[in-house]
Amino acid sequence: MVSGGTGRGALLGDFAGFQTVLTRAMHDVLTADASGDTRFRQATGEAQRLLDNYDDHLRGRRPRGHIQIH
Repeated sequence: MVSGGTGRGALLGDFAGFQTVLTRAMHDVLTADASGDTRFRQATGEAQRLLDNYDDHLRGRRPRGHIQIH
């Protein structure tokens, strides 16, 4: 336990966006009979684009904002 300071964890850009991507993928697998391998591979690509967008923002390459992931 660390005392006298704030906890530090992983910095994640658009966490809500990641959750949305994964929730949609899980929905498709459970209700639309989508292939788990295929759908989660697609979701991984979408989440990576969100991370890349966040990284570009931090490096000053683009303004932060919403991006299209599909």
